[in-house]
Amino acid sequence: MGVCQNVPKIKSKSKRTLNHQNPKIDKKNFKNNKIVIADESLSITNTTKKTKDEDNTSKGSFTMGYSNKYYETSPSNISSNSTCVQTNPLSKPQNFIIEATIGEIEIPIIVEKKEKIIIKINQNIENNKLNKNNDSSQNRWSFLKNEKPVNYLGHNNYKYKNINIGALLMRISGDKKIYCLDKLEKQIIANNKGNLLFFANLDNSDYNKYEPKGSLSISILGGNYVYDNELFYSYNINCFSNNCKPNYDSKEYKILYYINKARNNIKKFFNDYYSLNDNINQEFKDFLNNSNNNKRSQLKMCKELNDLALKHCEDLCENETVGHTSTDGLNLKSRFDNYYKTHYFGESIIYNINNPLFIVKNLIEDKYSKKKKNRKNLFFNQFEQVGICIKEHSIYKFCCVIVFSE
Repeated sequence: MGVCQNVPKIKSKSKRTLNHQNPKIDKKNFKNNKIVIADESLSITNTTKKTKDEDNTSKGSFTMGYSNKYYETSPSNISSNSTCVQTNPLSKPQNFIIEATIGEIEIPIIVEKKEKIIIKINQNIENNKLNKNNDSSQNRWSFLKNEKPVNYLGHNNYKYKNINIGALLMRISGDKKIYCLDKLEKQIIANNKGNLLFFANLDNSDYNKYEPKGSLSISILGGNYVYDNELFYSYNINCFSNNCKPNYDSKEYKILYYINKARNNIKKFFNDYYSLNDNINQEFKDFLNNSNNNKRSQLKMCKELNDLALKHCEDLCENETVGHTSTDGLNLKSRFDNYYKTHYFGESIIYNINNPLFIVKNLIEDKYSKKKKNRKNLFFNQFEQVGICIKEHSIYKFCCVIVFSE
């Protein structure tokens, strides 16, 4: 996994300065420009006594949990005849675009144990229906600075674990085995039931040296295609508040999808989405071993919280700054009071990456936070609403703001 660190505290300018704006970010503030996570987890309890669950949360003990009937069938264990998700057995190849990104991309294909699937690299770009721009560069990608785009075989002169950096890899959720797609057409027999995950071969000890660009076009024959993203990325229609219009194709919604999967069953989430390529430290292993599988309440996306996340994300990106205090001097509580009255609230911010699954994995691991506030935000049982926004940051590539509330 990428290196994470807490965001350094940025002192506000003197009160004589208009708007109390944060200073522009200097690279010294972020050592080596790595993936950076900021966290803030606050709870206002002056009107409510702490419950047993809240005490456990403050100590980092994840023993609380609500049951939710909608979690009884999740996308990774739905059979082709399930009434919860409509699937279509693939009798002809289905085209997909694999975006160059850090981390894994999950596509809406479910395979059964011992089922055969055929993965083909599309070379005739004219046959790729997903290529909106009809541009041959859509079938090339690059991960290294100042290097030309390459095909599915990756950068020839750069290796990681004896495989070219940027080579296309895949695996099936729940299976640690990684397949290198080193041929134009490859046949794979699934070792278990699961979803297909695609990713580039990258050295996960330092993602700072990578600049993902471009995409590859592939076709898949076999498995069951979940032809509606709403069904694949949704446990149920209640994942949005009444006033929030769903956008199932957005990265923000996919982040919500992975957060809810982790809240549902963290051990299954780990089994599905962690492979031999991930560097797992002992603290995270201890957290998994000590976690139970109680289901927590499903977070709902809320319009007011989306607006709150959007405003702060735009503020950070446009003013080239970081942190939980806005450039006009408002802290997290003050920003919440302007949008959403609540007793419990929290905020997590992550920079440099925009891959939904990879964002959630980094927040769960929370490697460089001693108090693991981001992890607590994701698993705190009092939280029921969430707002999410991702924007491009002029210095740190991307900024993702996630706000939580009861």
